[in-house]
Amino acid sequence: MKQANLAVWERQVIDQQDGMMQAILAVWERQVIDQQDGVMQAILAVWERQVIDQQDGVMQAILAVWERQVIDQQDGVMQAILAVWERQVIDQQDGVMQAILAVWERQVIDQQDGMMQAILAVWERQVIDQQDGVMQAILAVWERQVIDQQDGVMQAILAVWERQVIDQQDGVMQAILAVWERQVIDQQDGVMQAILAVWERQVIDQQDGMMQAILAVWERQVIDQQDGVMQAILAVWERQVIDQQDGVMQAILAVWERQVTGLIVM
Repeated sequence: MKQANLAVWERQVIDQQDGMMQAILAVWERQVIDQQDGVMQAILAVWERQVIDQQDGVMQAILAVWERQVIDQQDGVMQAILAVWERQVIDQQDGVMQAILAVWERQVIDQQDGMMQAILAVWERQVIDQQDGVMQAILAVWERQVIDQQDGVMQAILAVWERQVIDQQDGVMQAILAVWERQVIDQQDGVMQAILAVWERQVIDQQDGMMQAILAVWERQVIDQQDGVMQAILAVWERQVIDQQDGVMQAILAVWERQVTGLIVM
C-alpha cells in the first residue's frame, strides 16, 4: 500500500502542469501580500519545526490529509479562504487608521497654543496699527500664508477666492474700499479697545468650532488618502512578494524535494 501511495504521489508531482502551478502561485502571492512579517516568521518557524519533527506515522497522516484536500478543494473552499483574508485586511485598516488619526489629533492639539497665540498677536498688531503701509504688509503676509498653505486645502480656498474676485464688480469693490477707509479713519482708542475685546472673545469662542472644522477637513483628507496609501502599501508589498518569490519558491521546492526523496527512500 505504501509503495502504491508513493507511486501515486510521484505521478502527481511529475504530471503537475503550468495551469495548476500558476493557480498555486496565485494563491501564494495573495497570501504573501496579506501576510505580515510576524505572521510569516511564525509560519516559517512552524514549517521548520514540522519538517524537522515529521516522522513516518505523522507524514503518512499529513500526506493523507493533503491528498484529500487537493482532491476536494473547490471554488467554494477557495472563496471562503479569500473571504477570510479580505476580512482580515479590512479589519486591519481600522486599527491603522485609528493610529494615524490619533497622531494627527495630537499634532492638531499641540499646534493650537502656538498657532492661536501667533494669530492673536497678528490680529492685535493689525487692529492697533491699521494704516496704509500696515495693511499692505498684512496683505503680503496673507499672500505668503495662502502660498504656503497645503495643496489640497489651498486649491479649494483659492478656487473660492478666484470666483469671488472674478464676480466682484467695480461698484461692490468701491463700496468695500469706502467702508474700510471710513473704518480706518474713524477708529479711535475707545473703539479700538472695544474691537479688540470683541475679537478676543470671538477668537476664544471660535476655537472649538474652528478646530472641529479643521478636524473634519483632516478626517476627510485622511479618508481620501486611504486609497492612495493602501495602493502604495500594496505596491510595496507586491514588489516584496515578487522579490521574495525566487527565494521562497526555491525553499518550498527544496522542502518538497527532500520530502519526496525521503518517501522514495522509505
